[in-house]
Amino acid sequence: MNEVVSTVSYHDPRAGKRNLTSRPWPFLKECFAQTGFWLTLLTSLIVVLNQYESVSSLDPFYRITMPSLCLVFSFLVTVVNIRIGIIGCLFALPLVPNLTWQIQVHFGYGRIASLHNAGIDLMAGLFLGAIFHQVLSRKKLALGREFPWQAGLVMTFISASVILAIFRNLHQTQSLFQWSSLFYNLTHLRSVGWHDDYRPLFDWIAYGCAFALMAVLTTNLSSTPKRNDVVFIPIILSLIISAIVGFKQSKYGMGLSLEQINFRFDQFGWIALGFQHDIHAFAGVMLIGSIGLFGYLYYTKQLSTKLLILTTIPLCWIALFLSKSKSNFALSVVCLMVIFVIWVFRHSRLTLHILKGLLIALILLGVSAVIFQQTWISILTQFAQLVGLPDIEALNVKLSYRPEVYLAALKMFSLDPILGLGQSEFYRQSANHSLTNSYFLS
Repeated sequence: MNEVVSTVSYHDPRAGKRNLTSRPWPFLKECFAQTGFWLTLLTSLIVVLNQYESVSSLDPFYRITMPSLCLVFSFLVTVVNIRIGIIGCLFALPLVPNLTWQIQVHFGYGRIASLHNAGIDLMAGLFLGAIFHQVLSRKKLALGREFPWQAGLVMTFISASVILAIFRNLHQTQSLFQWSSLFYNLTHLRSVGWHDDYRPLFDWIAYGCAFALMAVLTTNLSSTPKRNDVVFIPIILSLIISAIVGFKQSKYGMGLSLEQINFRFDQFGWIALGFQHDIHAFAGVMLIGSIGLFGYLYYTKQLSTKLLILTTIPLCWIALFLSKSKSNFALSVVCLMVIFVIWVFRHSRLTLHILKGLLIALILLGVSAVIFQQTWISILTQFAQLVGLPDIEALNVKLSYRPEVYLAALKMFSLDPILGLGQSEFYRQSANHSLTNSYFLS
């Protein structure tokens, strides 16, 4: 009997905690996950807090603002059903930037006030709706336990970068930090300008809402067999609608402003914007369909889904061409050629070595552009003369000041190649001519 009793070990309730701390990597991942969850929750609540300022100052003519509509819609739908909330948000996300104006143009209803960046309200409503759904269902808070630790790590780093950037901005303007100023800017995010001291806060909120979407997707769809269909089908339908609106704009100029009507009009018609505010944003959305859907086409096995994708891809290519965004169209052609080469030679080991060589060459090209800037300026000057332009300034104007902006970005990168200038600091610091040597940016 004594022998049996002597083999029974005492259970120390602190053993689990010691075991967790004795393994630092799982403990760190848990810390990053929890930190990311609470920071993301904080950004979502700040987005909700901003509704008071926008609604209280709303013109009596309008019934509601687009950000408020997005927040209420995503929150209520997600509280009822998380999957339907995800589908609705993914469908609406590419459409909300200029949805207010398109509703007025196509349906004649113009009593929804348009405010920029309504997508962050859509994501905040989704995240908070998922939390309320789990609370009302009396389930454990999966978002808190299963928040991606990678997202938490990045969110922690971004938060630290934002704090440093704000204090540096205040130091540059010789301003004192005040809690009242911080609270005012947090509750009036849409009024913060590009060069304001507290501009990094807006980037912080945007990243937080992006990670909110990531957390909801990974938590609720990771074990779903058809999770790719849940993600891509609503995006495909949204792309089709955007492309059709772009076709109408290109053919009839429907919904375009006077400045947009007079911009790049040719034999193919006017520019296509879809639900975006400029041609490059619309072209970026169409790139999802013209290039991004090839991966989903390869994955899916359903014939109906393949036919839907094969219908969407040409529509997106046509809309991309009609957007008149030459840089994005050229990028899509290059990507398509790369995908074609990889697909044709996918079973050859030589392809992998070639891709590695091209990647190394691109890295060396970027490094040389940083180190030998004057050499690259002389190369661009010779290129300008080769194409019939007198000097690099004429080439700069011809390319819409892109060479000047790229050179300024390279110089700013060379000053702080590891940590960078700080979150949301490009526009603010580029106004300093002595830093960038750019008259266009300053």
